Amino acid sequence: MLTSSGGKSAAPRFSSFPRLFAFVAIGLFVSTFLLTGCTGTSSVHQPRPRRSPSPSQTAASPSGTAAVGSVSFHANEMTALRTLKLINYFPAHSSWAYMWEDFQPAAIGTDMARIAALHATAVRIIVSVPAFGFPDPRPADLAELNQVIQLAQQQGLRVQLTLFDSFSDWADIQGSREWAQAVLGPYAADPEIAFIELHNEIDPASPPEMTWTRSLLPYAEKAARGVPVTVSVTGNVSNLADLRQQLGTAKPDIWDFHYYGVAAGAYATFAAARAIVSPALLYIGEFGFSTWPGNAASVPGLPSSQQDLDIYQAYYYATVEAATKALGLPPAAPWTLNDFSWSGTPPQPSQAEYFYGLYRLNGSAKPAAAVLSQFFASGRVDTSFNQDFTELTDPGNGLLAALWQLQQPGGGTFGSDPSTAYAGGGSARLSGTAASCPSYTAAPPNSFASPGQSVSVEAYLRGADATGSDGLAVVWMTSSGAPLDYGGHSSAAAFLEDGTTNWTKLQVTSTAPQGAAYAQIDLFSCSNTGTVWFSDVHFLPAPAAAGI
Repeated sequence: MLTSSGGKSAAPRFSSFPRLFAFVAIGLFVSTFLLTGCTGTSSVHQPRPRRSPSPSQTAASPSGTAAVGSVSFHANEMTALRTLKLINYFPAHSSWAYMWEDFQPAAIGTDMARIAALHATAVRIIVSVPAFGFPDPRPADLAELNQVIQLAQQQGLRVQLTLFDSFSDWADIQGSREWAQAVLGPYAADPEIAFIELHNEIDPASPPEMTWTRSLLPYAEKAARGVPVTVSVTGNVSNLADLRQQLGTAKPDIWDFHYYGVAAGAYATFAAARAIVSPALLYIGEFGFSTWPGNAASVPGLPSSQQDLDIYQAYYYATVEAATKALGLPPAAPWTLNDFSWSGTPPQPSQAEYFYGLYRLNGSAKPAAAVLSQFFASGRVDTSFNQDFTELTDPGNGLLAALWQLQQPGGGTFGSDPSTAYAGGGSARLSGTAASCPSYTAAPPNSFASPGQSVSVEAYLRGADATGSDGLAVVWMTSSGAPLDYGGHSSAAAFLEDGTTNWTKLQVTSTAPQGAAYAQIDLFSCSNTGTVWFSDVHFLPAPAAAGI
């Protein structure tokens, strides 16, 4: 996700006097904390005592080599990453740099309990350079960081530490080392730290950033004393390949990739990313979908009602986690726990940035929270896609089936009939269609396939004075969400007879060609002056999705 550009260095929220007052207040708190321990908020977990690293784990300085005794600790930490269940985090009303400038430990403690209730085992905490000060972090801010880690610990959560947020002074290598050592020093060889991210979404095309990373990455690895260290990238998988090439011998312990692409394209994208970094571990450190109404435009044919967006976000979560499970990757980490308030967030480049949360500003859970909780608790992914047309939304022009996207919406009349179905449930309806072939489309969460693998789809259709071409198709799509043209066509289809018909079963089996990432189901009607209904869709996935 984008880092803050509106932190303290650009637009301070508080004057120096309140900040000084905060130093004194926090200093008094820290003294009390050291004597009495952090009470935080009420917890269902007993806090684990922070384990001190052994002498063999702390024998070396950051400028030397890691102690031999830390090898087994590092191996255990790497193994633990394979089952880590992490949620990215900022408080709803004080995010990015404001988390530290307007420190709200009570709210943070409540959020940590909520994260634990979702069956997560870790939380990502992002440390802002402008908020903490550079090159010498302020003791008060370091105390706040320690308190946040303690609040997470009270809920049984480990912590991913992300360093150098909102930092761009790439030429200051020495200052960067001093800052990193000051922040990391208390947490060297600390089993409560799941891993350390040197910088969020580094740019592999920037020579200054790559020079800085090549210098700081090995330094941070030594300072961490066995805690795994990474650096993340986002965008196309080519960025991950470029990062690996640019880093040379300065390799991270794991490779952290952030994904905000097409939901059903996740499997193919992650498979390509895994191949780039193999045999090292690939970790999907961020993914998400914003429920801001304007974000409906990013999904062709998705209605823009709030209900449609909330339901689609849940589908996005299921589809991404289905991909990680199929590929044997650690669970992907959602961005983010909370929606963000306008007043408590540095200015963002898009309104979408405020609506990625699993929870709304009023504290209510979006449907994606249940999807994630189920996956974290059991490893099960809900692969349903409203195939019985019973989940309906009202985008303002009549009831429509949720998750079914409307292609060529101006080319016919779309609707749903809750009481008309082949065998229970409901149906989707198209009538008065143009030659542009309007359709309902959906890609099930387990719709991905490797080239040469086959999928099958069946559906029941019924016509009333139907004309033209009406039917069911499987369209193979690229990972970017575009139809794949192979051999002069992009789909396999079955057709309903013209006229008035009873419910008729149509079935299509199709094999993924080279370049295909996933199968899209199309329920189409072309040049139909009558009406056609679609009901009871069934999808048989490819072997790549077996066991999801």
